[in-house]
Amino acid sequence: VHKRQENLAGAENAAGNLSELLAVAGDLARAESAARESILLSRAVVVRAADDTQRMDARRRLATNIATLADVLHHRGALGEALAEFQKAESEYCAASPTIRFLRGLRGYHYCDLLLSLGRFTEVRERTHATIPIDEVARLLHANGLARVAIARSLLAEESHKSSPDYRAAGEYIDQAIAELKLSGHL
Repeated sequence: VHKRQENLAGAENAAGNLSELLAVAGDLARAESAARESILLSRAVVVRAADDTQRMDARRRLATNIATLADVLHHRGALGEALAEFQKAESEYCAASPTIRFLRGLRGYHYCDLLLSLGRFTEVRERTHATIPIDEVARLLHANGLARVAIARSLLAEESHKSSPDYRAAGEYIDQAIAELKLSGHL
């Protein structure tokens, strides 16, 4: 059973990675298909988990795969469906990590990207300001860099609608993001 579980988890991971690669390559139809396959495999891994620790890890991977599907749907222009999938991903992630309220890191950034597309600028800042302290304690510079990029983008979007925009606050967040992303090795 353990070997079968490893193979299923490997297939789940491969399907999720394939979905991300196809999305980057612009093949969104196939990316969506691979993401949906990764979710089916993830659900099977959750069901077959041997203990609570494995089950929680599997649920976090399921959340990642659902968020990947949501991001693909966002890029396909299916904003309502993308929002629903991000909400499912966040619910799954938070159930597996009860002290966490929001998706974080790259998946959290993708969710914020969708929220920016929907004009929900304040919500982006509420989410990112809630995750930054958690990621600072965990020393996740990449996650914090992405969160600060999302904040800057929300500020830029809001200011762009004003008759006399002031982009200084957004610039400060961009500077912080660049510093964190450089330190994390992602820039």
